Amino acid sequence: MSASVDQTLNLWTVEGERIKTLSGHTQVINQVVFNPNSSMMASGDAAGVIKLWDNEGTPLITFKASETAINSLRFTEDGFNLISGDNEGVVTVWPLQIQTLLNQGCRWLKDYWLTHPQQLKEDYSRCASVIP
Repeated sequence: MSASVDQTLNLWTVEGERIKTLSGHTQVINQVVFNPNSSMMASGDAAGVIKLWDNEGTPLITFKASETAINSLRFTEDGFNLISGDNEGVVTVWPLQIQTLLNQGCRWLKDYWLTHPQQLKEDYSRCASVIP
């Protein structure tokens, strides 16, 4: 994955072919990092915004982490926390309740699946334990 001054992220193959371009940031992206098992990534921008993405580039959550630029991002070794550093030297540890985020996303998708049943089989596997 790479970050760009055009406010996008790019996912690449090992051979250097672009897989996908991700958008959503409104300022220059300063940092991007994968969690230890590569199931999630985080990006931080000059406006102090952090975005979490799944490994396919689907946005999970966006939050304002600082009033200044995010200059450093790291996941803890266990992947349960994200550590950010900003332009003022403030370091913050963000606990990541991924299951809580997943549950919330699955509940939001429930209405979509009711109106798009053809997508249910393909997309439902991640939410099977949340929506009976």
